[in-house]
Amino acid sequence: MIRRYLRTLLHDLRGISAIAVPLVFQGLVYQLQTLTDRKFLGNLDIKYLSVVGNTIFPFNITTAVISAFGIGITIKIAQSSEDREKGVEDYCNRILIYNTLIGAVIALAWAVLAGAVFRGMGVSSELLPYCTKYVRVLCLFVLLLGLDSAVQATLQGLGQTRLIFGVGVVKVVLNVIFDILFIFGRLGLPELGVVGAALGTSLANIIANIITIVAIKKLHYFDLKIVGCIRRRSPERFKEVVQTGLPASIETFIWHMSNLVLVRFMNSLDDLSVGIYTLIYNLEITVYRVYYGYAKGLVTAAGRSIGKRRYDRAYSKGVSLMTADVLFWAVVCVVSVVFASQILGVFIHDEKVVADSRIYVYFTAVCILPKSLNSIVGSGIRAAGDTKWMLFTQIIGSVIVISSAYILIERLEMGLLSIYITLIIDESVRCILNLIHYRLKFRRLMAEERSVELCSDF
Repeated sequence: MIRRYLRTLLHDLRGISAIAVPLVFQGLVYQLQTLTDRKFLGNLDIKYLSVVGNTIFPFNITTAVISAFGIGITIKIAQSSEDREKGVEDYCNRILIYNTLIGAVIALAWAVLAGAVFRGMGVSSELLPYCTKYVRVLCLFVLLLGLDSAVQATLQGLGQTRLIFGVGVVKVVLNVIFDILFIFGRLGLPELGVVGAALGTSLANIIANIITIVAIKKLHYFDLKIVGCIRRRSPERFKEVVQTGLPASIETFIWHMSNLVLVRFMNSLDDLSVGIYTLIYNLEITVYRVYYGYAKGLVTAAGRSIGKRRYDRAYSKGVSLMTADVLFWAVVCVVSVVFASQILGVFIHDEKVVADSRIYVYFTAVCILPKSLNSIVGSGIRAAGDTKWMLFTQIIGSVIVISSAYILIERLEMGLLSIYITLIIDESVRCILNLIHYRLKFRRLMAEERSVELCSDF
């Protein structure tokens, strides 16, 4: 029995890995791009870490909402077990103009409202001008983000993830080059500091988007129609994608809003707390990218099984990935405990700050398990076309986050540690609810399929 389970486990992981590994590397490459900015800026002036910390959470709300719409495309294509190319034509070209317009509107909104948003967050007067300039420059690549999210979601649904990884590598190389040029003012260019980091990120993303489109056309991944997207638009197809993707977008929006509230509470402490939290958050996300890449791979892998009405296989793939998740988390915990000081020392040169921050690394390591399980289980649930459940549990989680942070920070005055306690409670409660729903949902689907098979025998 154990041998059979191990065979199933390895078989499932091999199938998911074929799709997920390029996505994992793409996510790690993106995170390397982010950490490159943090390292250059932190060494230049530690206050720049607080600038990025205040900026990245509200900005990620909007970019993540755009990208989350793409999950509707991925699910629709992955579940199309037949006539896959027609699915690509329907769900990419016909909604391309709508996604692009959403990105353009959000970019314009940021350009106009950036100052008001950061003042509402309670950003200090010293950091406010830096935050405003930083996010307005980032708006340059948001103009193409809607188009890029639709194209990448299509590639993921087809299982063609190597191109995503390859372009991601090009993106991070360009970002490092642009950072050196613009942040420090090399080759006769002016030293732009934090604004230079935003400019480098925007240019790297825009060039990467253009490369992706050219590669799809040249390598014939699918028949992408950029020029004819207005004529080919289909409100009906867009409505289908929105019905699936909108709950995921709202879920993402609420999750980021919760983090924004946490940043607001942290701003009541001091700028250094925001910087430390942001740095450790980005270190955590570096590990989380591994889980998240596999979770995205599960959407495609399980979606294909669901499209063939093999609900047992879809369920098995999710369970196998959760098992691997727990094993990898144990390794992460060991590394976090042993090397916390060395990891923080790469980004922070103040030894006292490093020593005081180690406990936050330990709490973060604990939080990764329920957080990664939520990502994997959520992907399995979404692969079945159910995107509303994760929205429901995220609403519960946001209530937990806001109420706990208020009590622990404002009333009990526990400082930055209360943020990590709040996150552990939130992720753990949602993890339990999501695991129960995942099991019940797939047991119901499998029972319904068995009933259909029995009826067909008669």
